[in-house]
Amino acid sequence: MTAFKLYAVCGNPVLHSKSPDIYNMLFEKHGIDARYIRVRPENASEALSIYDSLGFSGMNVTAPFKEDLCSILSNKKEDVILTGAVNTISGKDKSAFNTDIYGVESTLRMKSAVSGMKAVVLGAGGAAKAAVCALKNIGADITIINRTEEKAKLIAEKYSVKHSPFSELKNEIESCNILVSTLPASASTSAADYIHPGMIVLDAIYKDSSLEAMAVNRGAKFAKGIDWLINQGIKSFEIYTGKSASYEETASSFNPENVLGRKERIALIGFMGSGKSTVGKILAEKTGRDFYDIDGLIEKKSGKSINDIFATSGADYFRSLESEVLAEVLNYKNSVISCGGGIILRKENVSLLKESAVTVWIHASIDASVKRLDSSRPLLNVEDPVQRAMELFSERKKLYAIACDLLVSNENKTAEKCAEIIYEEIR
Repeated sequence: MTAFKLYAVCGNPVLHSKSPDIYNMLFEKHGIDARYIRVRPENASEALSIYDSLGFSGMNVTAPFKEDLCSILSNKKEDVILTGAVNTISGKDKSAFNTDIYGVESTLRMKSAVSGMKAVVLGAGGAAKAAVCALKNIGADITIINRTEEKAKLIAEKYSVKHSPFSELKNEIESCNILVSTLPASASTSAADYIHPGMIVLDAIYKDSSLEAMAVNRGAKFAKGIDWLINQGIKSFEIYTGKSASYEETASSFNPENVLGRKERIALIGFMGSGKSTVGKILAEKTGRDFYDIDGLIEKKSGKSINDIFATSGADYFRSLESEVLAEVLNYKNSVISCGGGIILRKENVSLLKESAVTVWIHASIDASVKRLDSSRPLLNVEDPVQRAMELFSERKKLYAIACDLLVSNENKTAEKCAEIIYEEIR
């Protein structure tokens, strides 16, 4: 029996990411005991700290950490050296890859891109570099355009391709066969006005592209950013598992709707001592929501302390009370809910959380968590509480991963900062 493996995508923001849909479907279909989650670190260094702390087997990287991680990691593959950006980390040695090149190339070939075509790349960031590398593999004649011309010039010189000033946008697009936009959704250009029939248009944005409607109306071949995501994901999946996946099976997992954005409750899960209650109170105040603490409500409902419930009635009785209180609290909208460390031990609790709340896994190291606790906790009232905590966490790690929509570290930061990060994500 193979050991459970944990994977993730990290970014800022990251709650919108559809990568978990893709990988979790592939893991299930291929019979792999693994889970893929979203991680929101403060910076690239914290991303690696979380990777090591939880023993991740792999992690995808999105903005703004791709280039920062390239400067930190040492085991870099050729595609990373070529682009100066990392989007995939694999294994204990944290081998660094850039599968964006494969993602762009595969997506363009699906739309019949061939050698000799004239291509325009909009943008000058890490995604633009991956697009240039992919287009070079195809054999395209490439021109880079960016509002800051100096940035376009630097990339053009690095890859021995052409660049043009932004004032030439109209002429360049009207004469090209392929247009690849790597600009963020917030960037406004007139590029869509110059799309013409027969050309291939690829937008890195995978939802609400400003180019899609015009491309379709004018008879261009539009390639969605989600196809880029799917194709690079196929390559990452192969790196992680050694198994291959088809575009068709991978694409079937994608749901364009942002279901998380419609949920009216935020539930905090995680090991005891991770700071859920403290963070939850601050988050509730920040968001103008009501705060509910499951353990506190259990004590109020039973008229006993948690320790007394365990001592007189046992763990099973406590878990039943816990499930009852959770079901009651999830009827309340516009709320922040702090859950006990073992809430994920019952499948029905996990199902309720996934259905009704944005569930955030608050993580801190076992040492940090145990230091925050008093020795009277019933599950840690043993000779070596740290060792017992490590055993419990090892048993629960997979369950936290299954339940969560997002992981935020509460290590080496204030509860206020942890709450602020969650607030930024849900906002």
